Amino acid sequence: MNTDIFQEKWVEIKEKIESKWSKFSKAEIESVRDNFEELVSILQKVYGQGRVQAERECHDFQLSLRPLLQPAIRCPVRVRR
Repeated sequence: MNTDIFQEKWVEIKEKIESKWSKFSKAEIESVRDNFEELVSILQKVYGQGRVQAERECHDFQLSLRPLLQPAIRCPVRVRR
């Protein structure tokens, strides 16, 4: 995951986290901002998930963020002469 883009889009990502996992405290959400890998541990602690289940859920969430985190791709315009 591109860290720079992640930080730029933090407000939107934070809203998605709050929406998906409403039991997270503000402090837990903020800890994800500095270390996204922390999400697995928080899922285990707050939701009582096993490691594998938490990793799978985190992975699925990361996949859902792809459209948000990928920079726009520009197609070259071919100029006819």
